[in-house]
Amino acid sequence: MPWPIYRLRYLRRLRIFERNPVRQGDVVFLADSITQTGKWEDFFPDSPTRNRGIAGDTTRRVLARVPEVARGHPAKVFVLIGTNDVSTGTGT
Repeated sequence: MPWPIYRLRYLRRLRIFERNPVRQGDVVFLADSITQTGKWEDFFPDSPTRNRGIAGDTTRRVLARVPEVARGHPAKVFVLIGTNDVSTGTGT
């Protein structure tokens, strides 16, 4: 996907996160498209979940989003990173 189109989708997703901040006690899934497409609330119906997956995200960009997640003091954070680094050759 060309960067300008991807960038718009990326920024749109970040705005969604800003409107729905992580809260204390949340279970957060932080990663790329594999996570973004997951219906985590179905697997954890008794836990407040926050899906912080962004399609195409790389390790560097996921790590840059950690402070936003940490500010909310979640109970748990599950991280999946590196998949897109392999396909894009970006590395960390």
